[in-house]
Amino acid sequence: MPRRVRTREPGDDPARSIGNDARRQWLGKWKTWAVGQLASDTSASVKTQLRVDVERTLNRYRPDDDEVEIRDAVSAIVAQTNAQIETKVAGQLQGAAKALVIALAPVFLRDALAKFDRSLVAAMLKRPESSRAALSARLQRHLERQMGGDEGQNKIQCLVDAWVARRLAEQPPVSTGRLGSALGAAGIVATAGLAAYQHPGVKTAINQGLEKARQFAQKWKPSLYPPPPDGSKPS
Repeated sequence: MPRRVRTREPGDDPARSIGNDARRQWLGKWKTWAVGQLASDTSASVKTQLRVDVERTLNRYRPDDDEVEIRDAVSAIVAQTNAQIETKVAGQLQGAAKALVIALAPVFLRDALAKFDRSLVAAMLKRPESSRAALSARLQRHLERQMGGDEGQNKIQCLVDAWVARRLAEQPPVSTGRLGSALGAAGIVATAGLAAYQHPGVKTAINQGLEKARQFAQKWKPSLYPPPPDGSKPS
């Protein structure tokens, strides 16, 4: 079957058509170069948007313009795209870190409870509304509200310690007098300590002080009860 002859429309300019083809090839070259600057696992949607951005940027350039200037313009678009990708990935990682900490809330709670008076902790855990499971669920909700996902382990543990101190202060006193006062003081100190801990200088000093205290305690623990001078066992 003979090929149909294309009828030239009025205003068709072969030179202009050739020029358009050349420009499309020129644009295609820069689009390909730009996409090649992205990571190999970049999504198709990001690559498509980059091609659109490159073409939009090059609308004010011609193929015979200075290539260095064109490359700088396209490189700026690529850098912007990579920055957006990095921001998105960082947000995803931060969200994953927050989810992990929330899942590990029972572990942080266990370590915090071990730092307080055993009898007070035992009395609190015996109550259904403040059982270990109930406290874990409440702590997870608290961390969900308070955390951003970029906190370090020491800060998270300090937050949990202060939270546990407040929960202990909320418990009805098991006896009158000194015990009730001690619980109230624990709540006040925990609240004030949590606010102070937010200051970077205080945070560093506290972490360093705790580390030195632990080292000191480990070093001197065997000699807390030295033997009597006569060599007999301590009573």
